[in-house]
Amino acid sequence: MSYELSDVNRNGFSPTPLTTRIFANPLQDSNPPLAPILVACPALGIDRPSAILTAAPLSGALVGPHRASRQQPPCWPPRSHSSCTLCPHRNSSRRDEAIDCFRAMLLDGIEPDYVTLIAVLSACAEVGALGLGMWVHRLVVRQGLESNVRVANSLIDMYARCGQAELAAQVFRSLRKQTVVSWNSMIVGFAANGRCTDAIELFEEMRRQGFKPDAVTLTGVLTACSHAGLTEQGLRYYDLMTTQYGVTARMEHYGCVVDLLGRAGRLDEAMRVVETMPMRPNEVVLGALLAGCRMHGDLEMAEQLMQHLLELDPGGDANYVLLSNVYAAVGKWDGAGKVRSLMKARGLKKRPGYRALEVDGDVHEFVSGDRSHPQAEEIGQILGLLGHEMYDYDDNGGSCFDGD
Repeated sequence: MSYELSDVNRNGFSPTPLTTRIFANPLQDSNPPLAPILVACPALGIDRPSAILTAAPLSGALVGPHRASRQQPPCWPPRSHSSCTLCPHRNSSRRDEAIDCFRAMLLDGIEPDYVTLIAVLSACAEVGALGLGMWVHRLVVRQGLESNVRVANSLIDMYARCGQAELAAQVFRSLRKQTVVSWNSMIVGFAANGRCTDAIELFEEMRRQGFKPDAVTLTGVLTACSHAGLTEQGLRYYDLMTTQYGVTARMEHYGCVVDLLGRAGRLDEAMRVVETMPMRPNEVVLGALLAGCRMHGDLEMAEQLMQHLLELDPGGDANYVLLSNVYAAVGKWDGAGKVRSLMKARGLKKRPGYRALEVDGDVHEFVSGDRSHPQAEEIGQILGLLGHEMYDYDDNGGSCFDGD
C-alpha cells in the first residue's frame, strides 16, 4: 500500500520539512515503513505528533550510521532470536547500546517480539527518549500487542518517566485487565510528575476495585502525600500499610515518612522515626531529614545528622552542600565556609547538575560548565542571542514572560 503526503494533511497535521522528506524518500527497505506511521498517528490519540514528526526514530533511527555502512555492529542480534541481545544491555545500564541494537534489528528486517519491545521501552524510559518510545508504541499497535499487559505496563512506565503522565494514563485506561503492576506504574508515575491528587485518587480507586496494595504502591502514595503536603493523610496510609495490608515497612517507606514529617516541620517526630527504625538508616533517609533541617533552619539537628552521614557516606558531596546551605539559611556564614573548606581538604567537589534533552531522536547531556558538546559554540551563541533579545524586550518596558 502506498501513502501520500495528502494523507497526513487529511488527518489535520501540518507537514514539516522532515515529513516532506520522509514521503519523498519513503525508505521502502525500512521496517516498519515511516509513511504509514505518520498517517496512523490518530490510532494513538496523538493529534499533534510533533515528537514523532521531528524525532530520529523516524529518521536517524533508520538512516543512521549502521544504515549507511550496512556493517554488522558488535551488538547485532542473531536472526533466530530477536531479544537475547537487548536485555543484557538494558540490565547493565548500557541503554544507548540497547537502543542502537534495536535500530540495527529493524534495519536487518528482524521482527521484534514483545520481550524486545519491553526491553527497548525500558531503555527509552531510562534515557528519556520519548520520540523513540512513541514510535515503539505505534509498533506495538501494529503488531496487535496493545492488550499484552506486560507491554502496556512498560508503555505506562515509559510515558510517565518521560514526563507524559497523560499519555501514560491513556494507556492505563485502555487496558481491559489491569494488574497490580499497572496500578503501581500509574500511581508512581502521577506522583513523580507532581500530580499528587491524581495519584491519591487512583490509589483509592485501586482499593475500591479490590486490588491489594503492595510495597511499591505504598511508596508511590506516600511520595504523593509528601509532595502535596498531606501529612496526616500520609501518616494514615503508613499505619494502614502494616495494620490492614500486612506490608512490612522497608527503607524507602521510612524515607517517605521522614520526608513527609520533615517537610511539615515536625523534625522531632522525624528523628524519632529514624531512631526507632529496625534497620540502620541509610544516607537517603538521613538526607531527607537533613533537607527538612535546612527547610526549617534547625542547625543543631543538622550538625547531629551530619556526623552519622559522614560515617555512612563520607564521599557524598550532596550532604556537605546541604549542611553548608543550612548554615547559610540561618546566617552562619563562617560555618558554611568551614564546610566548604572541609570538602576541599577531603578532595570533594560538588557534582555539577546536568540536563538531558532528546533532539532528533538522540539524547544529549549538558553538564554545567562543560564545553565538550560538539555544538557547544553554536549553542552558546544562540543562548547569548536569546539573552540579548530578552534583555532588550525587558528594557523597552515589556516582560520576557508575557508569552508574546
